[in-house]
Amino acid sequence: MAELRFLINPRAPHTEGCSKFIIKHYAFLKGLNPEMTFLVRETANTSWEPVVEAVYQGFKANETTRVTNMTEEQIFAEVKRFNDVGIEHNKHVEYLLPDII
Repeated sequence: MAELRFLINPRAPHTEGCSKFIIKHYAFLKGLNPEMTFLVRETANTSWEPVVEAVYQGFKANETTRVTNMTEEQIFAEVKRFNDVGIEHNKHVEYLLPDII
């Protein structure tokens, strides 16, 4: 993954699990992945459904999931799934080097 995005309203009750996940796991995940961008965007719209999105390097489509009313453990499982998708994607990407000869 190149980037992990959280789009939430931290004051809405249906985003509680996502807020807890960010507070509890951000430092640990950032420590393991210092080059990866972690983006947290907040909205004042209380009807906004929280979303977690993964951006993959060299992959044209992002992976997005709604995390409304999910627990922090369920969100952790989604982030792990995003990571697994990224690992699988990297197995099938051919990195082409320029022909210098």
